[in-house]
Amino acid sequence: MPEYLRTSRISRRALILTAGALGGGAMASSGFAQSAASKATSTGGARVPARSPLEWLPKRLTRGGDANALAGAPTGGQHRLTSLINVQEGIKIAKFKKQAGWSVQIKPTGYRGIPIYTVKDLTVSLDGKAVDPNTMIFVYNNTAYKPSELKNLLGMQWWVFDWATLFVPGSISPGEHEVAVDYNYANTYNAGTATNGAKERLKISDEVAYLAL
Repeated sequence: MPEYLRTSRISRRALILTAGALGGGAMASSGFAQSAASKATSTGGARVPARSPLEWLPKRLTRGGDANALAGAPTGGQHRLTSLINVQEGIKIAKFKKQAGWSVQIKPTGYRGIPIYTVKDLTVSLDGKAVDPNTMIFVYNNTAYKPSELKNLLGMQWWVFDWATLFVPGSISPGEHEVAVDYNYANTYNAGTATNGAKERLKISDEVAYLAL
C-alpha cells in the first residue's frame, strides 16, 4: 500500500465517495450550462456575434471641431490640438437682447488654454469684408463683453474646450460664407505676444442662438 494511504486517516471508501460527489457536481454544472444554452437558443434564436463599433457608429467621432485640427505649432508655440472656429455649428442666426444678427463659436487651440484678459486685436471678416470691432459682442460663460472689455477679466482663463460666441449685428444672406477670425494674446510659453487665426467656409445653421436674454 502506498505510504500516503497508510498515513492518511481518510478511508478508501471515503475517497471514492468524495470523488463521486465532485464528479457528479461537475456533471450537474455541465448539464445546467447545456440546458441554459439550449433554452437561450430556443427563445432567442441563433447567437448574434459581437459587432465592431465601426459598423454602428453614425460617423467619425469628433470633438469641438477637431476634424479640422492642424498638427504642429502655430505662431507663439502653442500646440494646435483643435480648430479655432466651430465648423460643426457653422453660422447661426442670432439675437442679442433686442438686436438681430449672426454668430460663430471660437475657442483657443492650445492644449492648456490662454489668459482671456490678454486677448486683444480681435477681428472678424465675412466674405473678405471686415466687421466693425466696436459692434461685436464676445459671449463667454453666459456673460457678454465687448472685445475691448476682455482686458478687465484679470485672472480668468479661457480653457481649450470652452466655446465663446462672437455675435455680429446685422443681416446675413442665405447660403455659405467665408468667415475669418484673428486675435493676439499673451504667449504662456515665452515672453511676448502670440497670434491665432483661422478662415473657414461655413453653412448657416437651422438653429437660432439666443444670447444674453
